[in-house]
Amino acid sequence: MLKTAAILTKLLAERNVKPIIAGGLLVSIYTQNDYTTRDIDMVSDGYETIANILGQLDFKKDGRL
Repeated sequence: MLKTAAILTKLLAERNVKPIIAGGLLVSIYTQNDYTTRDIDMVSDGYETIANILGQLDFKKDGRL
């Protein structure tokens, strides 16, 4: 999961979007994996750029957002 977040962060940084990791993954990093999660929460103002990158990586939009 951390590797996926790193890849996304690198791709976003190339487009001047600086996401912030939040939620369970942040807690997992902080507690050195004492807490586990199955998703990645990021906060950013680059929604359109993020959506484009995820689409190029073949992620599919599912759910309410």
